[in-house]
Amino acid sequence: MTAFNGSSEMVKLATKKTGIDVLHSTFQDIDFKESFDGVWAQATLFHRSYNETINVYKKIYTVLKSEGIFYAFYGYGSDIMQTDGRDFYNMNKDTIKPYFNGLFKVVKIWTEKSKRFSPSKEALWLNFIVKQSKTI
Repeated sequence: MTAFNGSSEMVKLATKKTGIDVLHSTFQDIDFKESFDGVWAQATLFHRSYNETINVYKKIYTVLKSEGIFYAFYGYGSDIMQTDGRDFYNMNKDTIKPYFNGLFKVVKIWTEKSKRFSPSKEALWLNFIVKQSKTI
């Protein structure tokens, strides 16, 4: 497993909590061509602007082995929210699909209600699993 985060504070926290070395890097900076069977992007991609998202997905495509799996989630919606000075780019089933064109095949897209970030507030989340294929 290779873990990384663009925030130096999160790198320190994740290294301490997991006991593994976490790299200080962003999706744009990683260079692991066809190295991974899967990418699990939890609570990270929804901070990327809609314009940046396609380039991040292209980078993820390049680090996956043929037919590698990519999982991520977003807040459900089509708006941009701001909390504590940070932007959150929400997605829904219609807005996410164009980002997969030419890169990934959809395995599953679903929504779920969860309190994953706030025990006092339930939110709706868009989850997806897609598969990379060199034959697209």
